[in-house]
Amino acid sequence: MMLARRGLRHHTLGPTGRRLYCDRLDNLIGLRGRFCYLHDREDGQAIRDPIVMKIAVNGTPITTKRAAAYWYPSHLYRRTTQHDLRIQEYKFITEDDVLCDQIELTNESDAEVTITIETSSGALLQAARVGKDGIAGGWRTYGQSLRMILAAPARPDSNTRVLNTKLRLGAGQSTELFVAMAVSDTQLAAQEVLRGWVTHEDPLLAHRKRYQAWYDENCPRFECSDEWVSRMWWYRWFVVRHNYVDPRLGHIRHPLFYEGKHGGYARGITASAPLIINEVRWLRDAKYAHGMMRNYIETQPEHGLYRDLWVDWVRDLEPGREGNPDPGYEEFLPTAFWGALLVHSDRELLDDAAVSMMANITGLREIRDRNDNLLLNPGGHHMTQEHAPSFTHFHEYKDWYDYTELERPDYSAFFYANLCATAAAHRKLGNTQEAEWFGNLAARCANAICEKLWDPKDGYFYSIREEDGEFARCREANGLFPFAFMAVPDEPEYHRAVAYLLDEEELLTPWPFATTSQQCPAFSAQPGYWGQQKKRAFCMWNGPTWPYTNSILVEAMGNLVRHHSQELVNAEILCAFMGKFARLMHEDGDAGLPLVRECYDGETGKGYGCPDYFHSSYNDLIVRFMCGLTPAEGQELVVDPLCAGWSHFRLEGLRYQGHDISIIYESRPRKKAYEDVEAGLTVIVDGEIAAHAPGLEAVTIELPAAAEVEPHGNDQDTEGEDEEPSKRGDRAEQ
Repeated sequence: MMLARRGLRHHTLGPTGRRLYCDRLDNLIGLRGRFCYLHDREDGQAIRDPIVMKIAVNGTPITTKRAAAYWYPSHLYRRTTQHDLRIQEYKFITEDDVLCDQIELTNESDAEVTITIETSSGALLQAARVGKDGIAGGWRTYGQSLRMILAAPARPDSNTRVLNTKLRLGAGQSTELFVAMAVSDTQLAAQEVLRGWVTHEDPLLAHRKRYQAWYDENCPRFECSDEWVSRMWWYRWFVVRHNYVDPRLGHIRHPLFYEGKHGGYARGITASAPLIINEVRWLRDAKYAHGMMRNYIETQPEHGLYRDLWVDWVRDLEPGREGNPDPGYEEFLPTAFWGALLVHSDRELLDDAAVSMMANITGLREIRDRNDNLLLNPGGHHMTQEHAPSFTHFHEYKDWYDYTELERPDYSAFFYANLCATAAAHRKLGNTQEAEWFGNLAARCANAICEKLWDPKDGYFYSIREEDGEFARCREANGLFPFAFMAVPDEPEYHRAVAYLLDEEELLTPWPFATTSQQCPAFSAQPGYWGQQKKRAFCMWNGPTWPYTNSILVEAMGNLVRHHSQELVNAEILCAFMGKFARLMHEDGDAGLPLVRECYDGETGKGYGCPDYFHSSYNDLIVRFMCGLTPAEGQELVVDPLCAGWSHFRLEGLRYQGHDISIIYESRPRKKAYEDVEAGLTVIVDGEIAAHAPGLEAVTIELPAAAEVEPHGNDQDTEGEDEEPSKRGDRAEQ
């Protein structure tokens, strides 16, 4: 119950199915609002008001007045009392795409009452009766035919549009109803899955157990002395599960994670995919990270660039909103592929990935590196930081659609990391010639970044105008991305850039970090416009704080602490920022209201955009930097925690290269948080203590050889709740 909260929570419903999810839930009886099957494209057809219920007591209708609601990750509880009839609802979507409303009716009057219920669906405009208690209808969307079946207890006078129910309740009596709608490929499949839930003794309890089981079986367990970080760990796994889909259709044949399920992000998006893969590789079942990889590898076009995915469409190089001929959000997927395979090895997938990564490099060089200098131009605004002010620096920041073609430090750093990953993949496969080729390209790319993008005058990495190499002297946070991807040598000259990160007049805002220096004329901590805009703006990177950027800046800071001889950033600063980052991803500074959104006002911490937005990483950073486990080739495991500031932490159940790893830090010899370990750092491998150090210091372990990791094949999707509520969630627990 850690994530439970009172209220409707931005009209979201926590649980999602393999294909079915709620975009907007209304506070009404039944399941009303906007629901989606597979995607939410404008040309698709949303499911409106799938379960509509009209209830009357002795002929007097229950009104649509709002009721008390309690949001749980696994379900929503709603309660109202009208005309002495108490109505309690438990609403949820099962992992096999059944919309459910489990209802309790209680007569609180001192006399018998007659209750009539009419159940219908806004989605079934043309339907037929199915059996005694069902209505079925067809649907077609995103190239897929599907069937919907609505089931509710029905009287003989029901018809093809409405299922009628009538019952009598004596004074003080209660009864239960179960209303459900199944959505599936065929009527037979819908009937089978619906029957399983309708005939169950307690569908809500069964659903919650399945939902919880997914977390128990897949998520490593973590806690630390910073309660905000501990809570954020579990909330981030909810974000993972909430954005999970497994359509097994069209172009999405394997598990995939959307960037978000509200606001048009319900697809595979290449911009967020690398950070998503970094996060989900720590799920114990390899099928999630490997599935993400396979979806992009299997749909890779001949030109080599990875594309956004829908079940019926793979985005091509068609003109974008402002006519740019090459829209897309190519980032560092090859780097993420290699990182996932370091955690869950798979030789066959490595073979496929190495070929795909090589094709991607070739495509990037042909399309994004037109002058062959290994510094990439993302192609106008079509990158994660769409409306970055550097694009319009040479136009005096008048309009962000008056952009200049730039070679950028972020995209070039991504490319460097992709080259290194491709070289490593081929080296692992024994392809010496290919490994040397890509390794040499990586070295040349790093040299180009430092020679062409580094401004010795200001001491910063800037974007440059592609046509003549002139600096766009607009200090954006992405000027530090080369540190995140290890493209910068350990030399004092380059450490000057780090000072801008910690300067309160530059990138350090009260809710760090700003995406653009406060010295930029276009700076605004709050998302908004600058200059005289000719067209609507969609994503603002002129100062607001983005979790995406923060994730990569943590990577940069961690690398500076571990691999650079500098004193500006240390483990204390890094650990403090991880706590601040966790606090940012809450509403109104309330520790009980975790919610990650697209971006934030760096002055106030107010969030904007899609709730439960999966466009960043956090748990991956906890594992690798705070707890110190960094994936690497070979059997040697180095654990080097950078959590100075925590008195204790415990990470258990981590699956790495076929082994179960636990890392525990206990700072106190007495009054311990953990009595089962000695004070200091303890690393446990497959149930046995493998290393111990008296304090926070790096330890090295030689792992025993392990077999290739096979997916667990767990298809039961389920959530993070600690215990049953007192009465199926009729109050939110603290």
